[in-house]
Amino acid sequence: MTTVANTALPDVDMDPLGKEREINAADVDDNTEPHLDYGSQPLAHQNAQKRYERLIAIRLALQFMLQLRTARTNLYNHTPDYDKSVPWGTTIPEADQPRKEELNRRLGELIHTYRIGDVHVPDFITSYIQLISEYKLGPSSERYAEMMRVFSDVTHNTPMAVMCENALWECHQPLHSYTIANIIYRHGNDVDAARLQEFLSRMVLIDSFPKSRVRWFTANVNDVRIAIPSTKNAYLLTALVRTTLMNRQQTIAEAYATAFFRLQAERHIPGEFKWYLIACFLQGYGEWATWAAGKRWLEVAVMWAVDIWQRYEYMLGRVVLRMLDFCVACDCPDEYEMILQAAIASSLPLPTIDTSKALKFSERMSQIRLDWIRRIREVQGDAGIPKRITVDNIRHFQQLLAGKFDGGRKITGASYDPIESKLISDNAVQLERKMGLGAIEKRLPLNNIDSQDMAETEADSNVAESFYPISGPLEPLARTQEEGAEFTTPFFPTSQPTFPTQSGAWQSSDLAVPAVASASSAVNADIEDKHSPDPTPQQYDRTFSTQPHAEGVPSNRRGYSSLAWPFDGVYHYVAKLQRADEKAVELERKLSEAKTKLAIAGEMAGRVAGLERELSEAEAKLASAGETAERVAGLQRKLSEAETKLAITGERAERVAGLERELSEAGAKLASAEEMADVNRQRQKTLRDEHENTIIKHKGILQRAKEEHAATLRKLKMQHDYRRRLR
Repeated sequence: MTTVANTALPDVDMDPLGKEREINAADVDDNTEPHLDYGSQPLAHQNAQKRYERLIAIRLALQFMLQLRTARTNLYNHTPDYDKSVPWGTTIPEADQPRKEELNRRLGELIHTYRIGDVHVPDFITSYIQLISEYKLGPSSERYAEMMRVFSDVTHNTPMAVMCENALWECHQPLHSYTIANIIYRHGNDVDAARLQEFLSRMVLIDSFPKSRVRWFTANVNDVRIAIPSTKNAYLLTALVRTTLMNRQQTIAEAYATAFFRLQAERHIPGEFKWYLIACFLQGYGEWATWAAGKRWLEVAVMWAVDIWQRYEYMLGRVVLRMLDFCVACDCPDEYEMILQAAIASSLPLPTIDTSKALKFSERMSQIRLDWIRRIREVQGDAGIPKRITVDNIRHFQQLLAGKFDGGRKITGASYDPIESKLISDNAVQLERKMGLGAIEKRLPLNNIDSQDMAETEADSNVAESFYPISGPLEPLARTQEEGAEFTTPFFPTSQPTFPTQSGAWQSSDLAVPAVASASSAVNADIEDKHSPDPTPQQYDRTFSTQPHAEGVPSNRRGYSSLAWPFDGVYHYVAKLQRADEKAVELERKLSEAKTKLAIAGEMAGRVAGLERELSEAEAKLASAGETAERVAGLQRKLSEAETKLAITGERAERVAGLERELSEAGAKLASAEEMADVNRQRQKTLRDEHENTIIKHKGILQRAKEEHAATLRKLKMQHDYRRRLR
């Protein structure tokens, strides 16, 4: 079976930190974007705030363009003819009433197309500049964090990710859970433990930026001090676990996992978070071949199998595949067979392969899946490959593996001691003072952080403590008895070693044991100084690639010989000792002569050194005087420029204030005119009603007059007819 070490952590095919995942409001307490209420502020302050945010967005666009033009990397050459495209400034329609939501929506679509590879860096920057030029507002903190993550995750473009991070800090917008998770995720992709420590220290401080919708505080979890949100959000805890594992901070990752277990005891957590937590730890411990710590997570995977299956049915097969991959990475064939036989006996479904996703199975996991299919066909044939299962199958799987990985400690009742946010660690206080967090502009880049502080931070985050996600008293690090023995114990057997002769055969040697011990100790000291606490596989390759490997000599789990030999030709050791004695006599004679010459040369060197010091002091004074004069001239020029700019700024401020006053007066006049218009309209309506009533009244009088006139005419006609008949 082919075994290929994973290079990324974790190589999972479903990321619950992704925006496309459906997350209920009960699972993520503050997953909604903070609303910036400009309406409750004065008009001048509203306009200034909007202009400030847009200026920051424009500056980020200019930084993108400068990075694209000046950076010496082939990363931006995916589309060589991007300079010949239509100028972006000539085809942008001017929006009538731009809204922040529309800008964020379109920018989110642009980020998604860049993430899936439909656009490259030059096209992305051009589209971003178009959006910022079209709208009159800056992006939200969520979009800044998404850009920061996609630059760090997809193309590993650290400079542009740092630009997005600086723009996010200077906007001073409140952060919600999705934004914070993206920031944490980015520090994991960059393997940047120092900046993660800085960010979490900022989150804990009450009077510092960034601001979160929920309060963060420090807590002692299994005697490890960590920063967690007060809501103990599963969304953020899984991001913290993944990032700390990528930064090789296993103890801190287990502390966050303990907080996750505490949250599980308080309320139900969806299955995707549990699956992701198990995948992170199994892949991390599998890459480091830490069986003693990782087998606890095999037990957790078996315990959570039902919850994971109830959330997403297809995840259960991937959980089992992760368990098998961990056993292969740690070279545990018995446990591998036990898990695989239990899965086949319980008719668990095979892990599906989604060809539409960019994340695929590694070569080792693909081989494990093929072995799984082959075992099923050997037992039941093609018709025996399961597709749909019930909860009874999972219960049977749990019964077959119950207690197989139990190390004797429970996963409930975790040690959990909250600490007030004011009582933060000394490292956080020192980092706050050094980085000048009160002024974001003074924030130092990573390459300017003191190397000693970096070493102290890594040492604090890699304390040799228990890796297990459980409570109870701390036990000695089991790792020293497992793969840790590769670099904490001498690199030679306790029994009498064997060495190669000139003919190639291996024979016993009594004289070489002290030399081997000292040389092995030197190799150990060199490894511990350079690669402590956890050497990477590449560091092992540099240390052991040239060392001989003999039959019968114990090998560690990575396949390297436990007998690390620091030099060749050990079989000539006795002859070398004799030649060394002869050379020692000759060297003593030469040493005495050299001491005499050195004394004479010392006196002359002292005189020359005195003259050189005087000359260097004179040159330094002269250079200092010249630099001082240049600085004074430069300061004078800057002062004059600043005065000119200040005068121009004052004039512009007065103009803006005058325009605002005129605008307010015009608004007041307009309101008064509208009130008068309303009064006139009311009067006109009243007069119209009175006129209509008068017309109706007059019509009634006229009608009655007509009726009376008609009656009079009829009466006169009747009288006339009567008189005529009388005649």
